[in-house]
Amino acid sequence: MLKVWNLLDEFKGYCKLKAWNIHEKGDIIEAENEYHRFIWTKHLFPNTFRRVITHQLYPIQEGVYGRKVRISYIAWLLLENPSISIWRMISEMPGITKRVAIYNVSSTLTGRRECQKLNETGSVVFAEFERFLRTEYGMKFKPIKK
Repeated sequence: MLKVWNLLDEFKGYCKLKAWNIHEKGDIIEAENEYHRFIWTKHLFPNTFRRVITHQLYPIQEGVYGRKVRISYIAWLLLENPSISIWRMISEMPGITKRVAIYNVSSTLTGRRECQKLNETGSVVFAEFERFLRTEYGMKFKPIKK
């Protein structure tokens, strides 16, 4: 049985080999001058979804100092399918799927090696995340059910 946070931790270790900058707080990976944020949660509330995807600046800690960076891409790692409200928001926000990816990884909790996804982003990190899951875990991807 795979755990979401283990998948993400292992992937971040893999990203270090690619010389991408890993910001441990907030699960942010900097690659090719863009910031890619992973967020995992059991249940995605519509208000949280809206708030996160509309606020592109995010604080990161660098040593004793902090600064805000513009998040280019956000990937949600979910333990259930998104609600109808989330799908409605996505349909009402043209172009949002170019910045936001959604992965339903709930099947990994039962030992199945499949993941439902919505990823229309140009994120090199999310593409590498999918390649990592296929290579390391034999994960198969299917379109996420609406």
